[in-house]
Amino acid sequence: MERERRRHYRVAMRQLEETPAQGMYVTKTEAKKFALCIGGMFLLLFGLLLMRRK
Repeated sequence: MERERRRHYRVAMRQLEETPAQGMYVTKTEAKKFALCIGGMFLLLFGLLLMRRK
């Protein structure tokens, strides 16, 4: 005889309010702008370091 298989389910005890998680949300276009700014600053600082070595 085959045993019955039982599935276990999680059931919410109370209804939770849907709120966004705490944090910062960034769109793709904002992320691209941020990456370009960081890259520009990196190149500027690298250029300044090279100028000081001469």
